[in-house]
Amino acid sequence: MKIAIASEGKDESSQVSAVSGRAPYYLIFEDKKLIKTVENPFRFGGGAGFAVAQMLANEDVKLVVSGHFGPKP
Repeated sequence: MKIAIASEGKDESSQVSAVSGRAPYYLIFEDKKLIKTVENPFRFGGGAGFAVAQMLANEDVKLVVSGHFGPKP
């Protein structure tokens, strides 16, 4: 199962982001291994929650970890 973590940085030692849709990066893990780092292209525009949810769904992510989720993901 793929898990995405909203992150302040590009690697596993980075802090979990306090926000989901506007997180700078998403770290995608599978079988406890970091398999991909995705820079969030939606963090500055409107509709970030929905756009990030779609981006992660396209990556086949099943679980997202973040400090806070807004009303629209």
